[in-house]
Amino acid sequence: MAKNDLKIQQAYKYYCKGLNSKEIAILLNCSYRTVQGYISSGNWSKTRLPTDIMRLAVSMLNRGYARKQVAKQLNVSVGTVDNYRRAVIQRKTK
Repeated sequence: MAKNDLKIQQAYKYYCKGLNSKEIAILLNCSYRTVQGYISSGNWSKTRLPTDIMRLAVSMLNRGYARKQVAKQLNVSVGTVDNYRRAVIQRKTK
């Protein structure tokens, strides 16, 4: 398997977890524009649904956990927790 293919697979895994392109770029040590290219060429946004981890994050927030606590428990950044919350709320309003 080519090194680039492995990077794309890793990026997709992170994307499905709810990370944004800048967070993925940091983890993969590449440009966030490269990650955005992966997302657009692979039509990843059409396949992204609220995951169990997103629902868990929102559930923890609703139970009174602080954003930092949720982030630490789920091993993601505080910004990702905010993204999870926004994504789940947007899906509920549609």
